[in-house]
Amino acid sequence: DALPICHLDAPDAHVGDGKCVSTLKSGACTLRAATQEADATTGSTIIVPPGHYRLTIPPDKNLSVASSVTAVDPSSGDLDIDTETTIKGAGARRTIIDGDGLDRVFAIGNLGDGHLSGMTITGGDASQGGTSQGIALGGGILNDHEITLDRMALVGNLADGGGGMFSIPGTTPAIRDSLIADNRAYG
Repeated sequence: DALPICHLDAPDAHVGDGKCVSTLKSGACTLRAATQEADATTGSTIIVPPGHYRLTIPPDKNLSVASSVTAVDPSSGDLDIDTETTIKGAGARRTIIDGDGLDRVFAIGNLGDGHLSGMTITGGDASQGGTSQGIALGGGILNDHEITLDRMALVGNLADGGGGMFSIPGTTPAIRDSLIADNRAYG
């Protein structure tokens, strides 16, 4: 039985143990901890209840490369999907994942297969507040493999290229019944 996901942002205490227990004093399951546990397996599904989930852990500036989807440190910055993972929200108006201007929201790695539905992705900033040291791609999502967006809203994100989402050429994005609007990109 999966633990309900709380609105706070904290990494998983023991990645790969099959338990979504964060480093929070309460040990509550967070979206970041659930994503890290999903990456340790394959074929995982994460159910995100209604609410506003704000990412609050900035990427490590010494390790981060904004144009990269390689998970340098999945305990900080964007949420990394590196295996087949499904993340289901309660609806785009009810489940909001907010990058809070710290980093993009999701990065789908070159072995990832992300299925995202029923959420709004907003507040992603691939330039990490203008401190990025590379070409910042994918404000809301950077995709380097396969992604399916279903009943999603990507709004209010920022990047050098692909304000809402950037898919690396040769990847296979599928977008159904979704809104990608009011994002900004410089190129």
